[in-house]
Amino acid sequence: MDSHIKNPTIKDELIQTVIFKEKPIYQKWRSVEENVAILFGSMENVVKVTDVSKSNLGYDLEIQWKDDITYLEIKSVGKLGDSFSLTNNEYATAVEYAGKYVLAIVEQSTELLTMCLVYEPIVNLDLFKRVTRWEWVCNEYSGKVVSSKIN
Repeated sequence: MDSHIKNPTIKDELIQTVIFKEKPIYQKWRSVEENVAILFGSMENVVKVTDVSKSNLGYDLEIQWKDDITYLEIKSVGKLGDSFSLTNNEYATAVEYAGKYVLAIVEQSTELLTMCLVYEPIVNLDLFKRVTRWEWVCNEYSGKVVSSKIN
């Protein structure tokens, strides 16, 4: 595992035991957001996944579970362990939704979709402001790492 990824110590309730109602079918030509939406939409306890990435809400997917909702921000990286940044809007939304806001840091190759889920990122990440523009940057993270073969 890359040295920039800390040991997974953050709670795993988003994907504790994954039961799929159907096998997720990923396509290498799809965007990371589309493939992550397919993954969550295939889970048995997920009622609905809504892609709101074009709406500038501060997150990409609304995941409606049987008894709760999760606001998922997806960050695509070249490889897990690479740094990523949050916009001010994403940061403010993460503060507002707190425990319901999750980051999915995703590495997608032609053969594999791997993501690191970070719960309550404002609390659980060491973010700092970089002056190039107003954004929040994270150089290391921990969470539940999930890999799934891409067809």
